[in-house]
Amino acid sequence: MTMRILVLKENLKSLYAKYPIQIGVLARFLLACISFVVLQDMTGYSPMLKNPIIYLLAAAICATVPISITVFVFSLFLFIQFYAISIELMIIAVFLAVVIFLLYGGIQPDGIVFVLLAPIFFYLKLPYVLPLMIGLMDSLSSTFSLVVGLLLYQCMKYVELSLVQIKKEEDISSVERCIQLLIEVLRGKETLLLITIFIATTILVYFIRKLSVDYNWSLAITIGSLLEISLFLAGSFFLNIEISLIGFLLSIAGSVFIAFALEFFYFSVDYARVEYAQFEDDEYVYY
Repeated sequence: MTMRILVLKENLKSLYAKYPIQIGVLARFLLACISFVVLQDMTGYSPMLKNPIIYLLAAAICATVPISITVFVFSLFLFIQFYAISIELMIIAVFLAVVIFLLYGGIQPDGIVFVLLAPIFFYLKLPYVLPLMIGLMDSLSSTFSLVVGLLLYQCMKYVELSLVQIKKEEDISSVERCIQLLIEVLRGKETLLLITIFIATTILVYFIRKLSVDYNWSLAITIGSLLEISLFLAGSFFLNIEISLIGFLLSIAGSVFIAFALEFFYFSVDYARVEYAQFEDDEYVYY
């Protein structure tokens, strides 16, 4: 069984080496399609975007352009969906997008793809794999993109949950209702807890991965997942957040499985064959 998996791994690497451009286009197309499906399922307020052909055409265009353009198209669709609820809500969303864009220009973080991956993995109930992925395969600056994606998902979720309240409350203005919704997203206990968990886990996994020790990836995944469990349980207890323990543990288990799969396909080392060498010249000793 292990030999078959190794053969599959080598075949996939050979296939990618032979068709890197075509596979990249297909990957961007699938990423755009899945992102738009998640967006439509969580929102779906605008009659203009009920036709799936619109999303397919947009995904086909996004397949040939950088990921940043896909993020822009996703944001544009989100604005249209919010406009169907309230123009004030759309204006606030556009304002936040401009602020985030200006921050991106100053920080210039890596991993903008995580702005799209975050809503997808939250939708699939597997968000805890994201800080493991960044810590293992990317730079720490990608954490900013992850937090943006997290806030994007939380915003869509809060709008979905508060839709009836937004439409029916007549004692306050639409602007006040939208601002109240925004405050709930940014100051929500669950949101702050998730941001803390993601940042702490990413940093820990990143530095363990950088250590010059055997099985550093496996060690990083194990310790990082244990940190996620500890922080989530402790934070939920002290912040009085209701949780589904079984659902959380299943999410962690799935995230760890994906992380180990990434390790196997992306960084598989036979440590039994590792050899250490030491030599020196007139000035330095090399290890």
